[in-house]
Amino acid sequence: ELAGMVYFKFIGQKKIFPPNDVSELRPTMQRCYYFLDKTSRSFSAVIQALDPELRSAICLFYLILRGLDTVEDDMTIPVNIKTPLLQQFYNKLEERGWSFDGNSPTEKDRQLLVEFAVVIDEFQNLRPAYRTIISDITRRMGHGMAEFQNRSVETIKDYDLYCHYVAGLVGIGLSKLFAASQLEDMQVGVDEELANSMGLFLQKTNIIRDYLEDLQQNRTWYPKEVWGKYHS
Repeated sequence: ELAGMVYFKFIGQKKIFPPNDVSELRPTMQRCYYFLDKTSRSFSAVIQALDPELRSAICLFYLILRGLDTVEDDMTIPVNIKTPLLQQFYNKLEERGWSFDGNSPTEKDRQLLVEFAVVIDEFQNLRPAYRTIISDITRRMGHGMAEFQNRSVETIKDYDLYCHYVAGLVGIGLSKLFAASQLEDMQVGVDEELANSMGLFLQKTNIIRDYLEDLQQNRTWYPKEVWGKYHS
């Protein structure tokens, strides 16, 4: 196994994830790929190995939702500021020059929102079909996140709904982008149930993994219907 890991690190990885040369791209798109690397190494490697038709669109989709998530995750932002920002975040994609510096100085992805204008500039350069999909998913996710600012996750039904908002919609959006690119069959973008199910699976794994960290930051997404069986 060790030999296989070494081979993948120095040889196989380059075959599966060929380097993405960004030197010929606009400076704003180069900056977006910089933020992609900074905010997620695992997603970055996969996204940069995509077909060029989809690569920048998926990069921007990721960064936009990462920005939205950075607002939701920051418990130092007052609810009266956070809630309307989550609800209107999709509209910010149409405001060239918009950025946000209201995150805590310790928020790890704060700089992405400080320089969010570069993401908006490149979003505006996407094909209209891609922009429509990304804007719609951002709207639906932002409204869902806002909904859970004023309610807790009490039941398994709540749990599924929250995970749909923050992860199921990601799978649905990706499927629609794949279909819109015509690199996949159009049916891929129609069958939302499978995409949503995969998103829920991944999000629930993350919630279980981060349970202690979330409690320490005064938030919890694990349903009381489950943990209440073992603790009052």
